[in-house]
Amino acid sequence: MLPENDIRGLLYVFSLLQRYTRFPIYFQSDREMAAHFDRPYISFGFTSNDCTRKHLESVEFPLATIRDCHADSGFYPGRLELSDGSSYESSRDRNIGIIVRSRPSPDLYPGRYCIYCAGLGPRGTPGASWYLANNWSLLQRRAGDREFVAVIGVRSYSDRTASLEHLLMESTD
Repeated sequence: MLPENDIRGLLYVFSLLQRYTRFPIYFQSDREMAAHFDRPYISFGFTSNDCTRKHLESVEFPLATIRDCHADSGFYPGRLELSDGSSYESSRDRNIGIIVRSRPSPDLYPGRYCIYCAGLGPRGTPGASWYLANNWSLLQRRAGDREFVAVIGVRSYSDRTASLEHLLMESTD
């Protein structure tokens, strides 16, 4: 049993990898990958995913964090807060997705990255994944080899309405 929105996200990115790379593709559980945190992977989903939770808990200076919203004003129970002070919440009309590229062990493996596609609201994760699958080269050109968080806005009626709202990259200092 898997959440349908995470599967849609997986299929968007799988299609990209299958068309444009010769990387071998393996499917493993989030629990297995969280146990071997230094391997490169692409992870889908937010709070239900062990890899995403471990990343958020283990990064000393995260570019993004998720805060619980218990106020009655929030439709979805979470707010994305970035290290530059900006914050984002999903609503009935617009969900928030994120794409995070991170180095799990930069000292040991400086060229090894992990990617997280996640979201707040039912269209967040698949919208972020659709954006990644269709705009990876744009993100790569802008970020170079730096870690980043891309905030993706997704209208509530289609994953394919995903658009980049904000790109925050690690500083090069």
